[in-house]
Amino acid sequence: MDAPDVVVAGGGPAGLAATLALARGGARVTLVERDRLDARGEPADAFRTARDGIAHYDAPHAFLPRGAKVLRERARDVYDALLELGALELQIARDQPDSRPEDAELILLCVRRPLIEWALRDAVLHEPLVDVVTARVEGVVVDGQRVVGLTTSAGEMRAPLVVDAMGRTSRARRWLDVPEESHEVGIVYYSRYFQLHDGLDFPPCANPFGPRVDLGYALAASFIGDNSTFAIALMVPAWDRELKTALRRPDGFVAACAALPQTHEWVDPAVSRPITDVASMGALQTTWRAYERQGPPGFVAVADAFCHTDPGWALGLSVGLVHGFALADAGGDVD
Repeated sequence: MDAPDVVVAGGGPAGLAATLALARGGARVTLVERDRLDARGEPADAFRTARDGIAHYDAPHAFLPRGAKVLRERARDVYDALLELGALELQIARDQPDSRPEDAELILLCVRRPLIEWALRDAVLHEPLVDVVTARVEGVVVDGQRVVGLTTSAGEMRAPLVVDAMGRTSRARRWLDVPEESHEVGIVYYSRYFQLHDGLDFPPCANPFGPRVDLGYALAASFIGDNSTFAIALMVPAWDRELKTALRRPDGFVAACAALPQTHEWVDPAVSRPITDVASMGALQTTWRAYERQGPPGFVAVADAFCHTDPGWALGLSVGLVHGFALADAGGDVD
C-alpha cells in the first residue's frame, strides 16, 4: 500500500473505530497494535485472543446509547454483526411514565468487549485502505513543531496525521511534554461474568439494565451481555485490603454477590454459572491531558488517551466511538 495518510496507534475499540471511520472516508491508514490482530478467525475466538496490552479486556463494558447510536448510524454493518452474534438491544426508557417518543433512541447495546473488538476488527481487516502492523509504539517523530510519525519496534512510520488511541496508559503526553491533570478515583473494582442456564431469563429487577447497589462505602453494578451472559462488578475502597483480598477469590466474589439482596438471585447456582475468573482493575484515575491547548500539529489523542473518566460512569467505550467518527468528520485536520 502507498504511504499512509494517517497512522493510528492502538487497536482497541477507539483505535479500530478511528481506523474504520478514516478509511471509509478515503484515507489510507496504518494501524499499529502490539497484540496480533491480523487473524480474522471465528467470533468465539475473540474470547481466546491474547490481549496482553489491555488489562481490562475481560472486564465488563457498558455500550451506552450515545455510542450505540453512533455505531448504528455510521457503521451499520458492524452494529448488525453484533446483533447477529447475540448482542441484545435494551431500551432503557421502557415502561417509564414520563418517556417521550425520542427516548426510543436510548438503546443500551448489551455485548461483551471481546465481541465488540471482533466485529470492529473484522470490518477493519476488510478495508482495502488499511494496513495493520504488529509492533510496540516507542515514541513520536517530531519535525520542527509538528509530529510526523511514530517510532515502533517495527521501525519508523510516518504520516501527516498520528492518532493516539493507546488508552489511559499512553506515554505520548510525556513524549510531547503535554500537561496533565489527574485525580485518584479511590476505588478498585472486581468483576466476573456469568451465564444463565438454558431456557432461563434474567431475574426481575427494578432497573431495566440490571441491579445497582450503593452501600455507601461500596457499589455493585450489573452489565447484561450477549447470549444470556451478564457481569457483576463490585467497586470497593482502594484502602480496604481485607475486602480486596476476599473479592479477588472466586468464592469470595460469589459470596459477596449472594449476600446482596439485589444480586442474590442472579448468582444463584440454579439460575446461572460463572464463566470467567475474577477480573480486577485498580490504580484508577480521572485524567485530562491538555492537547487542545498545547498539543502539537499533526497529532491527536482520542478516547482514554485524551481524557480518562471514572469507570463507574462507563463512558469510555462510547467516547472512543464518538471520537473516532468525529475525527473522520473533521477530515483528519487537527492543525
